[in-house]
Amino acid sequence: MCGICGAYNFLTGKPVESELITEMTKTLIHRGPDGEGSYIKDSVGLGHCRLSVIDLSEAGKQPMSNEDGTIWITCNGEIYNYSELRSALLQKGHVFRSYSDTETIIHLYEEFGFDCLEYLEGMFAFGLWDAKRRCLFLTRDRIGIKPLYYYQDRSGIYFASELKAFLRIPSFSKTIDYHALYYYMLSLTVPTSSCIFKDVKKLEPGCFIVVEGGSVKKHKYWEISDIDNSLQSEEQIIEGLKDHLSRVVRSHLVSDVPTGALLSGGLDSSSIVALAARNKSDRLETFSVTFKDVPAVDESDYAGMVAQRYNTIHNEYHVRHDFVDSLNRIIRHCDEPFAVSSAFALFYIFQSARKKVKVILSGDGADELFAGYIRHHKRLLNPLSFVGRGSFESFLQTYMSLCQGATKHLFLNNEAIKWIRRLINIFSPDDACYFDKVCYTSPYYLPAIFNEEFYNENLLTAHEEALSYFSEHYAAWRNSDGLNRRLFTDVKTTLVDEMLAKLDKISMAFGVEARVPFLDHRLVEFALGIPGRLKYGEMGEKQILRKAMEDYLPREILYRKKHGFNVPLGDWFAKDMVSFVKEYLSDSRIKGEGIFNPLFIESIVKRQLSGAGDYSTIIFEVLVWEMWYEKFMDSSI
Repeated sequence: MCGICGAYNFLTGKPVESELITEMTKTLIHRGPDGEGSYIKDSVGLGHCRLSVIDLSEAGKQPMSNEDGTIWITCNGEIYNYSELRSALLQKGHVFRSYSDTETIIHLYEEFGFDCLEYLEGMFAFGLWDAKRRCLFLTRDRIGIKPLYYYQDRSGIYFASELKAFLRIPSFSKTIDYHALYYYMLSLTVPTSSCIFKDVKKLEPGCFIVVEGGSVKKHKYWEISDIDNSLQSEEQIIEGLKDHLSRVVRSHLVSDVPTGALLSGGLDSSSIVALAARNKSDRLETFSVTFKDVPAVDESDYAGMVAQRYNTIHNEYHVRHDFVDSLNRIIRHCDEPFAVSSAFALFYIFQSARKKVKVILSGDGADELFAGYIRHHKRLLNPLSFVGRGSFESFLQTYMSLCQGATKHLFLNNEAIKWIRRLINIFSPDDACYFDKVCYTSPYYLPAIFNEEFYNENLLTAHEEALSYFSEHYAAWRNSDGLNRRLFTDVKTTLVDEMLAKLDKISMAFGVEARVPFLDHRLVEFALGIPGRLKYGEMGEKQILRKAMEDYLPREILYRKKHGFNVPLGDWFAKDMVSFVKEYLSDSRIKGEGIFNPLFIESIVKRQLSGAGDYSTIIFEVLVWEMWYEKFMDSSI
């Protein structure tokens, strides 16, 4: 796992300055603290920060080339089937100089060109320079576990693992995309379809870019297959799921450095720990956070139960209230506004775990594959959905107009919004209804949250764009059952935009590689082909996964109620963060920026602190935005 960056002046042919690659690479050093490297020749430059996991020798350094130096690569990720690929390529006559998984990609490219991606199993993002073709090849793994940003100016194209690398480019303009801000206020994060800076793009999962002959062309190399497992019996599906999970966890344990696993005490992480402990020759290190002072969110007893059963070396870290320092660091590493509170829990885990391991397995992805969220449990097909989108949008526009006028009276409250959402969803098409359930902040709040003039000038079509991004994925699986259609949409949107973005940014902030066994692409295809009726049933959510793990986990873990991996924000605000929140959300600061409605912000802060309601999500979103703006717009990262 590493940090990568590069530049190709394909429009002008001007030489790439070595100082630029050096400066871009420096912004990524936390991702790869074990070494830096670069390749610069004429109009192309590649940079790399190394986190040594496979082949720790100097032969594994990057950027890495083939034998004659005509192909160079800078890669971030792990290829879990590299050993098998290496053996096959050796039989074809390829000569290897290392045991690195990255070198396998070079020889696969020599053999198959862009089709090399079909053979790779793992998580990855890389930039490959083919000097003979004068071609830059950029790609990202199938699911989107590893990120890749790119930016184009009048000279050429730039790419990097993180957005902050582009701040070192002289031509880069920090122009905010306000539609991205709108989406952030809905969902706590900026989607893959956009970036908080207008000129930057994110490469979508399962895609690659070819920069050649004066053009930039994007291609899709993989999409989730609509596999139908309904013809199999439930017993056959359970056995197939167990086989997939065992195979994947074994492959994810391959490493030349110490490996551990996250353990929250929930079904997902406990499943990974159970299988990893059974497949590891030595004792597995496990890592948890505790909230002893807030028992309602503490799961440490359950984590301890699994750790004891599998004799792991269990490490518990108490979440502290050094909120300000931690939040500042989280905002810096997340690059874009990111208000997912569970980032705090991960922050403390990886900050401490890096002293013991370099690789950690995570249970991320199981909720999206096996229906683990409350929104998955409710029937979304409304009896009045035939009214159609036109009527819904008309109703929404009328409502938003009323909201803007009524904001002065501060009539909006949580209960009112809940009832409004329920009413509107009766008339909503399925995709709009599900989108509303996915949003952390109701879209019906937003006209009140934003400054009216700012909203009218910048955001009148933002909701339509946000819904379109979501709906295009929802529409892609028309032949699947309703539950799997929603799960497919989750995999393509919230999983990538929120869960995987969080895991990558926070783990790499401390130079730790996070692996996600549930997101092996073959397991994803198998899981999304399991009929929805087997995923949510009498046992509740993730029924089929619970049954598959019955031989591995105690009943207290298998059948306990789902517990979100979040921190007690409301409690923190009330007890420890009053002065800090008031400072960043002051009337003068909000008015000066001109984006948010100061009257509304002042009102919800007062209500939160007085206990009149829970507005912690909205307060945290605006707080993160203000801190991000100060860090990325008003100063230099």
